[in-house]
Amino acid sequence: MRYAGADILGGFTAMLITIPSSIAFGMIIYSPLGEGFAAQGALAGIVGAIALGLVAPLFGGTPSLVSSPCGPAAAVLAAFTAEVLKLHGTEPSQVPVLLALTTVIAGIIQLLTAGLKGGRLIKYIPYPVISGYLSGVGILLMTGQLPKVFGVHSFTGVFNPGMWCIEPLVIGVVTIAAMILAPRLTKKIPAAMVSFSAGIAAYWVTALFIPGLSSLSGNTFVVGYLGASMDGAFLSGIMGRWANPGIMDYEHLHVILFTAGTLAVLLSIDTLKTSVIVDALTNTRNDPDKELRGQGLGNIASGLFHGMAGAGTMGATLVNISSGGKTRLSGFYAGLFALTAFVALRPFVAWVPIPVLSGILIVSGYRIVDKNSLKLLLQRSTFFDFLVIMSVVISAVILNLIVASGVGVAFAILLFLREQTRVPIIAGKSYGNQVFSKRKRLPDEMKILYESGQNTVIYRLQGSLFFGTSEQLYSEIEPSIRTCRFMIMDLNRVISIDFTAIHRLEHAARQLADRGGILILTSLLENSGERQNKKRYLEDMGFAASNPHVLFFDELDEALEWTEEALISASGITRKEDAVLSIGELGLFANMETDVLATLSSYMKQMDFSHKEVIFMTGEDGDEIFFIRKGTVRILLPLERGRHHLLAVFGQGDFFGDMCFLENTSYPGLFTPHGKNRRSADAVADGDVSLYVLTREDFRRMAVSHPRPAGIFYEELAGALSMRLRQTTTELKSLQEA
Repeated sequence: MRYAGADILGGFTAMLITIPSSIAFGMIIYSPLGEGFAAQGALAGIVGAIALGLVAPLFGGTPSLVSSPCGPAAAVLAAFTAEVLKLHGTEPSQVPVLLALTTVIAGIIQLLTAGLKGGRLIKYIPYPVISGYLSGVGILLMTGQLPKVFGVHSFTGVFNPGMWCIEPLVIGVVTIAAMILAPRLTKKIPAAMVSFSAGIAAYWVTALFIPGLSSLSGNTFVVGYLGASMDGAFLSGIMGRWANPGIMDYEHLHVILFTAGTLAVLLSIDTLKTSVIVDALTNTRNDPDKELRGQGLGNIASGLFHGMAGAGTMGATLVNISSGGKTRLSGFYAGLFALTAFVALRPFVAWVPIPVLSGILIVSGYRIVDKNSLKLLLQRSTFFDFLVIMSVVISAVILNLIVASGVGVAFAILLFLREQTRVPIIAGKSYGNQVFSKRKRLPDEMKILYESGQNTVIYRLQGSLFFGTSEQLYSEIEPSIRTCRFMIMDLNRVISIDFTAIHRLEHAARQLADRGGILILTSLLENSGERQNKKRYLEDMGFAASNPHVLFFDELDEALEWTEEALISASGITRKEDAVLSIGELGLFANMETDVLATLSSYMKQMDFSHKEVIFMTGEDGDEIFFIRKGTVRILLPLERGRHHLLAVFGQGDFFGDMCFLENTSYPGLFTPHGKNRRSADAVADGDVSLYVLTREDFRRMAVSHPRPAGIFYEELAGALSMRLRQTTTELKSLQEA
């Protein structure tokens, strides 16, 4: 009740917009049937304003939105009327039922779209398609109404002054001028209301000089008697029409369904576009699926009572907001006032001048045309978008809106394909001597990887692998097929794969196999949620089975480690993985003299850990450095919800824990706030592990008693850490250049 007064005022002023425009739109739809159906068209527009106004706000999701018949619906249904009249056996008297059926089906489509959560998808129709369609609607509105203003029977008569009729021309020009000038003179009164009043005044001034305009009998310049009342006879008449729908063969049904689909999409776009603007003006957020449900129910109700289809309209909604309408009830009040006006002022509607309605529609049509689209012609990068808009416009004007909708869908597909193929399918490329796995290597192993790592190429792919990008992918990887032994494709950023792309990958795998190479696919997202399960799709297509020279890994790091092991193994280097290394066999001490090794050994302790046993944990105090005599150690970074991120893997002969060993606790900082060294990750044994351990305190005692061995140790440690930093620099440079 807080906003009741403001909602009532907003609904009333919105009704002043919807009633005259709804009458005009209804008459457009029925105009191909002849002048005898003008009153029936006006009635359809009014019923549409009532039904949409009463039903859509109650079930919709956008506050302040006003739903009523609109220009796009008028243009589409007018084209439909002209189309069905051409079909064999169609009588004009049967068309109103076909129009109502089309409106009901369009509402059902909107309702189903809302149920399938498709409201958000409609927003992704390319703007050039929408712009072209709406511009075509605007041009059709103008060209369809100009003959009525000039008092001629066809559009060609507009260019023949000898055929002009002075009465409608004077009334129409006054209406158009008022429609254009009203916003400049006042913002409080809607322009449509000002022009409507000015046009009626011009009509009665003209009637002073032409007596025939003062009578309904034989007067073709006014709507005429509606012939309906809101009593039982009216409702029984509606039901009577449904009881005798006339011809309903394949041709009729085909046109009805196609038009209903077009109408549903266009009205949904129009509504959601208006809802977005309402959100911006009222600082709210609409639910597109809920709004489509309301619009669908509104159109179903309108169609059942032979009313016109409609949508959430911009003009009436803005008037509602500016007049104080705050909630959905303001839109409901607009429908309620429309019902009241129809019951109380039905005789007045018969005297509404047709040139007045035509003048309002001509200006409305002009405003619908997207004039800014002409700017797209000036830039080479946007020229194709301009062609899309013009193609849809020309199809709408020369052929019809149904054909234009098909052209729009075709261009929507082309625009999607164009954008997909514009994005490079390869996000980055690097080699095995630039990017390394998280397994830390000893100097002799790193030397091999730097020398032979170019035999491994890594491609980071992105987007969709489909028929539009598969040729681009193959063209870019073809040179590497002839030179590399291992080709890794990281699919982490790939959204989907189609059969054409699989065929190209099979071709590449066979070419690699002919040279003794292997294709490796990683990051296939086994549990990918809403995205395509790429691994399952590849397996279903028999991709791996068709070529044994294809390997799958869950993560890129696993693939890199596998290729590194293959290159190191091919070089002839062997490891004593089952043996426990002596201190002289460790990588850091390999070149030290015997006496230095003996001194170091006397200050070290030995520790053993079983599989998955924790060596140290994040946050623990510690200053030891560890040397791996046997086994593998994984360094893990704890994450939320019990998850971990793998930072590094250290193997036999390597060392870890160097950061806490080297940190100077005499100067507390970010990671040593209390003068203590804190571990920044977890160290976990991967299998049985045997270690040498040197504490910071033992190293200090050794430095005092045996400065030479301590200096040699420190120098070797600094060199090893420098090599690790250089490896990191190489990887960062490769990633940045990629």
